[in-house]
Formats: sequence, structure tokens, C-alpha cells
Amino acid sequence: MWPIASTQTFIDHFESNGLVQTDCSTLSADFIADATDICEMDVVSYTDMSSGDITSWSWTFEGGDPATSTEQNPIVTYNDEGTYDVELTVSDGTNSNTMLMEDFISVLMTPPAMLLPLDDVCEGWPAFELTGGSPSGGEYSGPGVTDGWFDPAVAGLGTHTIIYTYTASNGCDNSDDETILVDPCTGIDEIEVGKISIYPNPSNGEFDLKLNYNGSVVIKVVNIIGVTIYSEQISASGKIIRPIDLQGFEAGIYFVTVKTEEKTYVKKLRLLK
Repeated sequence: MWPIASTQTFIDHFESNGLVQTDCSTLSADFIADATDICEMDVVSYTDMSSGDITSWSWTFEGGDPATSTEQNPIVTYNDEGTYDVELTVSDGTNSNTMLMEDFISVLMTPPAMLLPLDDVCEGWPAFELTGGSPSGGEYSGPGVTDGWFDPAVAGLGTHTIIYTYTASNGCDNSDDETILVDPCTGIDEIEVGKISIYPNPSNGEFDLKLNYNGSVVIKVVNIIGVTIYSEQISASGKIIRPIDLQGFEAGIYFVTVKTEEKTYVKKLRLLK
């Protein structure tokens, strides 16, 4: 081998003795994820960090959807609570290398959340505290909502979406939503006088609702915070008198709404002890 003129001298000598030069590059599987502690139904984005002349990727996601992938940087959804392994095998077409991360993904339980349907309200009603969200302790949001109170005048006329969001102690949250209608509630004193009236008013809890209408009518009594305490649907035919008994409810101001096929009417009712 002497004299040594260059590196090629070694290569020529080795090859003349039957030794073949090989590629000394290293193939190594590696990856990262944008999150490892997540909630049910959350999505994890994986990024391939492998080294070498890689031509294919083979992923296995325990508990994931999809369960396998051949993409270089897959996105996976985890639907169920638990702790799951992730495995990546990379190949250069001849050689392969595998990286297994045990208990790599921890999926926490997402809490249930429900919001009961909300009654229609009148634009002129005062602000009231929203209820019907469960589990208790969540937050309400939407047009006209401030610190859990809904103000019809601030929200304005029309249909609005109210969202109830509950966050569990593990940091996972869930939400549900319902719509609420803010109606102008044209007053009976302003239009069609004599079509609807209440007697006696104030009342000790027993009163008569007098109607003069043909068709379907929905009658509701709502308290000052917007909770419906009485509701029924009747079919009216001309002049009728509908007795209503609210004995047992607290004294105070209530609103009697009568919704026909054309309009919604509202009358203020005062209950005495």
C-alpha cells in the first residue's frame, strides 16, 4: 500500500482483496408528539424525527384512530380513556429500525355536559340567572350573557345560542348548547284589547285566563328569573275561560304568556300571600 497518495489508495487495496465499501449511514427511528396528556376525543399530531435514508414509515397506535399509518407525520384521535403505546418502524428499503414508546399517551376522561331547553323570553323582561346546565358548576356564554345571567335587552330580538361548558377536576371539559328566543311579546294592552285578560290580578294564586281566539294556544307562567312554573297547550274555539291554580308558589311578580299562531302576548301577574 505504500506510498499512500490518497484515501482512494485504501479503497483500491481493499477492493483488490475482495472487500467492498459499504454505506456507513445510521438508520434510527425517532418521533415526537404535540401532546401526550390529552382528553377523550382529542387529536395528537406526530412528527417524525428519524435519521437515515428513510423510504417508508410504519406506525402502530394502541387505542388510536387510525390504529396504524404509513404517513410520515400522522394525526391520530383517541376516543377512550386509558394509557397507550406508540411504535414507529422506519426502513430504507433494506434495513429497518423500530422505536417503541410504552405508555406514551395518557387519555383522561371527558366529563358529560348537558343544557336543558330554554324557554322563550320577552325583550322587556329583566335579566335573569340561567339554569339547566349539568353537572353544576359550569359556565354559560353567548349573546346577552354576563356571569351566568341573561339579559334579553342586551341580546336583542331573535334566536340566540347559549353554550354551557363544564370543566372537570382533571382539566378536561365538555359543552352543550341550546337556543333561546327573545320575542317582542306585543302587549295585550297595545293591540286587540279584550282578546286576552286575567282576573283577578293581583291574585292569591287562583285566577281565570279569558281568551277570545280560534286555534292552538300555548299558555305559560314564568317567574321573575325566567323559569317556567306552569305550561299547557289548548285548542281554543271562540271565547273561553281557563282557570289556573298557582297556589303554593311564592308571592311576587310573574309573567303570563299566551302564544297563538300569530303572536305572543304577555301580561304581568302579581301573586299575593
